[in-house]
Order: sequence, then C-alpha cells, then structure tokens
Amino acid sequence: RLSVFEPVALAIRRQQEATVKKPARYGAPVSKVQQTVRKARMRLERSMGLEALPDTKARDKTVKSHAAAKAGRRAKQVRRQTKMPKVAAGGKEVSLVDTSAFDKWMATQFNTRQ
Repeated sequence: RLSVFEPVALAIRRQQEATVKKPARYGAPVSKVQQTVRKARMRLERSMGLEALPDTKARDKTVKSHAAAKAGRRAKQVRRQTKMPKVAAGGKEVSLVDTSAFDKWMATQFNTRQ
C-alpha cells in the first residue's frame, strides 16, 4: 500500500493491473465526433447508393450492399414518399394552411400602429 489510509482492495487491484501488460497506444485517439461524422457519411452514401471514392481509406469504403438491404432501403424510401403531401390533379400543390385566414392573422399580429 502507498499509505496506511489506502484500502487494501484498491492496493491489490493496482498491483494486479501493473502485472498485466497493456497493448501499445499508437496514434491519436479517435474522437466521438469523428466517429459520428464517419458513420453519418457512410449512412448517407449508402442511402444515396453511392460507392466510396477511390481516394478514401480502406476502412471508409462502402461494401456492395446485400439484395435484402437494398430492398429494405427501397421500401423505406417508398414509405417516406407516401407520407409526403400529394400534388393535386391540376398540378398545383395543395396547401395545408388556409392562406386567406393566415394572411389575416399575420396582419393582426404584425400590425404596426402609427
């Protein structure tokens, strides 16, 4: 023990950790932000169907997707498209907000009195 006040259990654990050889720590530690950015980039590339650029590192390259994974991504994309608001038959976009009532509300809210 280093001192009389150090608990025996901690002293034993410190001695055991000293005998175990730890692996060498080469290079800079990978930051959490860097890992998140790398994962997001890979997900984006896979969702867009892009393969990795030739100048990227080997660990960043995307692999060829499995057929079931491609089908799942297509199904997810179809679900997203069905949730989008539909365009009317005349080609005009259907508004979710009544513009006349909204304009009236805007006039009352942002009216400047002189």
